[in-house]
Amino acid sequence: MKRAMGMVLVAALLASLLGGVVPAGEVMAAPLFSVGDRVEVSGTAAPDGLIVRAGPGSAYNMIGSKWGGDQGKVVSGPVDGWHSVHGWLTWYQVKWDQAWYHEGQWIDTGWSAEGGFKEPPIVFTFIDPNIGTSWAALQLYHNFIEFGSGHVQFGYRRAGTTTWSYTGWQSASGIATYEKTVTGLNPGTQYEYRAWLTYWVGEWVNLGGIIYTFTTEQDAVPAGPVSVATYSAQNEGQTQATLRGAITSFNNNPSAEIRFWYRPS
Repeated sequence: MKRAMGMVLVAALLASLLGGVVPAGEVMAAPLFSVGDRVEVSGTAAPDGLIVRAGPGSAYNMIGSKWGGDQGKVVSGPVDGWHSVHGWLTWYQVKWDQAWYHEGQWIDTGWSAEGGFKEPPIVFTFIDPNIGTSWAALQLYHNFIEFGSGHVQFGYRRAGTTTWSYTGWQSASGIATYEKTVTGLNPGTQYEYRAWLTYWVGEWVNLGGIIYTFTTEQDAVPAGPVSVATYSAQNEGQTQATLRGAITSFNNNPSAEIRFWYRPS
């Protein structure tokens, strides 16, 4: 329920930021944590801190507490577990960077409910960028939520290739959009691109948006000589004649003027 509500709030916030229209691109709920993810205790955790238990539920013994700013890495979960006050919650087993002493031994791993962790940042890749023959103006949306700030950038490559080019990390904070124009592209060529965000949780953690494509515009074909044809005259008389001709090819010229030259034979 918390994640579904998060998706609604993100969409509403994005619409508000951009004048009531959610831009084309992915709109998704803030991701659940996965094994290997770095986590940090929220500064808004309960007064007694984030409770660490021996298993995923309030029926398991409390083995410690963690406080705002404490960091660790998820080693198991998510698991649904019952809490005697809050009902069903999502739990994660975390190996914390700082061990603590409990019942005669140092421990660094235990289970905690998801609500006590900082919400990860969000990054969206916008589709349909403005493009030219050799450039594209890429856009993204970022929301650092509780982490406040970090950096953003774009990766791009020719479709069908494996090597990415990057625009370079740009400092960013809070909620905003960011645009970067990439140049030196080939005309009439399809490229893949995606947004990236990085934030600090004891180490830099990178989040990537969905990969989309665009195709640069074709180079304008250079104009060549206009082709014309002269036809036989009609309505010939002693003092008049109807001269005839036509432009048979403009050859990429937007327009041309036709006229006749004549002289006594």
